[in-house]
Amino acid sequence: MVVKPEQIGAFDIACAEYCGLNHSLMYTRVYVVPEKEFAQWLNGEVDDDYLRKYVASHSEGYKDYLSGSYAILFAKGCVQCHNIDERKGIGPSFPELRRQFARVNVGGKDTTVVIDKEYLRESILNPETMIVKGYEKQTMPSMLNKIKDEELELIVDLLYSNFVKNKQ
Repeated sequence: MVVKPEQIGAFDIACAEYCGLNHSLMYTRVYVVPEKEFAQWLNGEVDDDYLRKYVASHSEGYKDYLSGSYAILFAKGCVQCHNIDERKGIGPSFPELRRQFARVNVGGKDTTVVIDKEYLRESILNPETMIVKGYEKQTMPSMLNKIKDEELELIVDLLYSNFVKNKQ
């Protein structure tokens, strides 16, 4: 596969060639940055968070989010898989939280759960326990022991206030 980067941004990609086992699980996000920033990253001068912020600050539609309360979603890498707008990504978009309920798979059984703060907390810390219908191919990594309690509560409050409670 050949990719010609022409625009700064974050792009969801899926493998387009049959190359072996688990081919259907080969999804990722690619970040396109100028050569200078790429070289800095490659040499260890900047980290992944720097590149995510760089992309966000140069991508239409995301610039306003980077400096506001949404900044933690960029800092923690949430927007690598979850979009702030309606676009479908690797994981459910944040606006999908506006539904009152989520269809999930729990222990091999399909069920419906209420989208509330506890659901958000559990989905962040133990995402494999309730997998949203339609997103079974690639499950989110657990943030258990990877996120501070204050950060977790900030994210939960942010998502709840801006998406769950705000049904517009």
